[in-house]
Amino acid sequence: MVSKKSFYAYTHSRPDGSVFYVGKGQGRRAWNFTHGRNPHHRSIIKKHGADNIIVTVYPCPSEDAAFELERSLIAQYPDLANMTEGGEGASGRPISDKVRATFDVSRGLPKSEKARAAAGAAMKKSWETNPAMRENAARMAELRRGVKRPPHVGAALSLAHKGKKQTGERLAQTQAALLVAQEAAKAWHSSEDGRKWHAENGKKIWVDRPWVECKCQECGRAFVSPFPTRAKFCDSRCACRAKRRKQGKPVGVRSQRVAPSLLSGKRAVGQ
Repeated sequence: MVSKKSFYAYTHSRPDGSVFYVGKGQGRRAWNFTHGRNPHHRSIIKKHGADNIIVTVYPCPSEDAAFELERSLIAQYPDLANMTEGGEGASGRPISDKVRATFDVSRGLPKSEKARAAAGAAMKKSWETNPAMRENAARMAELRRGVKRPPHVGAALSLAHKGKKQTGERLAQTQAALLVAQEAAKAWHSSEDGRKWHAENGKKIWVDRPWVECKCQECGRAFVSPFPTRAKFCDSRCACRAKRRKQGKPVGVRSQRVAPSLLSGKRAVGQ
């Protein structure tokens, strides 16, 4: 059996050994006889039965190698149920709106809002009354756990959802899920494991932390600090002078440079 992440080319054969389909896949794709199959392929499966189909897998080192082997196998076998010459599988292949509409018509998907709502209600009822459906969904989720989407899939999903706002029941579900996640996060961060993680991470972030040169906003002298985005003054004296100036109080002249205190977490440049 191939691993979840390895690519391969495969063939489907009739009980007599004659090959009728060549494909490229990953994970359990070679043993899926329903999803994404064309009508010719489905008719052969229906005639002989899925249990009687012979599946032969040819592992490949990469997806490109699997595509190349798929093309060569398609050229080798005649009278296949394949609709193309191979090499353009579902991994990243764009589907036009016209082709997608054709798929919808062939599958008999509802077009009107009312029909879609009825189909959704029927699916929800089936989910509540059919335990096998829930078990299969849990099994598929477990198979996908830890498997990252390809970059092009993530980009396509991000683009599809960009600018869309959730409303109604879906928004309420999302807000409820966020509240549950927030409470779980609070509980974990205050737990023994959370405190241990924060202690270890707090030490790691100080390893090789760079000290960046900054300019004091009060006296104009240079100093270095590990917090360049919020370091404004070279030491506490300049900070107090700036505060008095902001409050409109008299500020004396600072005649000489005072070395920044080591306790302030800042160093003067050159010291």
